[in-house]
Amino acid sequence: MNAKTIGIIVGVVVIVIAAVVAAIMLTTKPMATTSPMLSVSAAPGSGVPELYKEDSVLGVFFNFLDGIAIESPSDVLPFLSSSFTAQISGVPFPGTYNYQTFNSTWLSNFFSTYETVYFYTTALPTVMKVGNDTFQVSAVVQYFVAPTNDPIYLQVFNASVTATIRIVNETPLITQLTWIGNELPPSAVIAGYPSQHALEANEALETFLWQINSMAAEFPPSTIAQYFASSATLNVEGQLPPGLKAGIYSGLSNIENFFNSWDTYFIFAATYSQNLLPNGTAIPPMVSITLNPSEAEATVMANETVFLGWVAPGEPGYPALYDMHVDIVAYLMYNSTAAMWQITNETMDFTLVPLESDTMSEIGFGAPYYGNTPAFVVVAGETVTVNAASGQSYTLQVGNMKVVVPPGTYAEFSNGTMLSTYNFSLVLMADYNIPPPPYPSGYVPIYTFAYEVNGLITPTITFVNVNGKPQGIPVYIYTAPGNNWTSWTWLGGTFNGTVYIGGKYAFMDHWTYFSNGTMVTAFIKPVPWVLESPQYMPTYISPSSMMSNSMTGGSSSSTSSSSGGYG
Repeated sequence: MNAKTIGIIVGVVVIVIAAVVAAIMLTTKPMATTSPMLSVSAAPGSGVPELYKEDSVLGVFFNFLDGIAIESPSDVLPFLSSSFTAQISGVPFPGTYNYQTFNSTWLSNFFSTYETVYFYTTALPTVMKVGNDTFQVSAVVQYFVAPTNDPIYLQVFNASVTATIRIVNETPLITQLTWIGNELPPSAVIAGYPSQHALEANEALETFLWQINSMAAEFPPSTIAQYFASSATLNVEGQLPPGLKAGIYSGLSNIENFFNSWDTYFIFAATYSQNLLPNGTAIPPMVSITLNPSEAEATVMANETVFLGWVAPGEPGYPALYDMHVDIVAYLMYNSTAAMWQITNETMDFTLVPLESDTMSEIGFGAPYYGNTPAFVVVAGETVTVNAASGQSYTLQVGNMKVVVPPGTYAEFSNGTMLSTYNFSLVLMADYNIPPPPYPSGYVPIYTFAYEVNGLITPTITFVNVNGKPQGIPVYIYTAPGNNWTSWTWLGGTFNGTVYIGGKYAFMDHWTYFSNGTMVTAFIKPVPWVLESPQYMPTYISPSSMMSNSMTGGSSSSTSSSSGGYG
């Protein structure tokens, strides 16, 4: 609210207070304690100055408007004459009313439709005497209202209001009301305020993208589906990988079953969502919003939502990588009880495309098809600038991995150059054409991670302390207890900043395991490490809930490392 409006409101309050004080001072009999009405009576024969009469009728006018905002008939009706009539044009609830129907219809509809109401006048009201003890008060009034059934639909009623107020038996009462109202968007009366449609379009889109991103992150089914209504329907159709089934999934439990199949079938997934126009131009998902006092609806369309899914060990088609293009239309409604948008109906139409036909440049893959050549594609990462001389440590977090670079860690090259300041990265990689490790028997690769120094992945760099002695950089992996993951160091390939191509298994790495599922080890060179698992176990444990236990001890065990390790 700007300073001008505040000044107007303060002025009005002063006038109302003056009116009340004047009425009290001039009355010859106590004001009825059961009514908030203002008295303008004076001692017999003394008369009442016109100024006090005008102040009194102004006070009645504002009490009437305020009573509407309070949403209580007892704060409105005492200011109306029994012969009161009202002519309401425009919004809300147009019609002609008398005292009884104004209460039973207009006030009842207003109070039941809107749960939150604020009002103010845009300028000082005008008061004009039109007869003996009869006055007209006119003002432009703005009511900000939030519908009970759709509280996100903030409405502004801009009304020109004229009230005829007559002083009867020394009491001012409204005998006639004319209301001409129109609705304005909040952006029209509050400078810089965005439109309600734009605000809610963003909220609806965020709800939709939560589902898409959660599918790529392979969150638990209940998390992926948390914004679906309990009676929602998910239609899955088109070409799907063999581990997923097309069909109509009705109800939240069945929808969660589909997402459970998704989580089980894929060990790793990546996605982006967009719309492709007929000319091939890519734009964000399209959102349309319908707002009205009874409900709010939204439609989100993303006709080119792309998922890359790496099949989990033991699932049909392993170790395939599927490139799925999905045409998605989602219908949402705003649930005022839960105070959030919910998906009520969604259709996902899948099409499988050859991986080599999709460069995935929109999400930074840039990876062609590699045939039978081993390859690792960077899909996620975090980078910090290390200053070894600063005496501080550096923490990086990517997925279920956390790395802590100890204070005083330098990067030494094979030619003897030792860097005290450098960019250190932790990256996760998707595996292409990576066979099972030489041992243990039955283990299979799940994904790969690596350290980078200034964008380089190479065994010619060693992490050392200030004296040039090897300094391991620990990595924590948070898994479910009993996962029994391990890793192998991979050497012999080349890295172009996005893809590591070629190479082979070098040796098995050494890990310490804690009973809560945490794995800990330390590496002294920026090279790839292929994580291996005896079976697919998708449970993800939050690092924040596990870190303290892993750092403070608890039961632990270790694997044996082969000779030549970089740990």
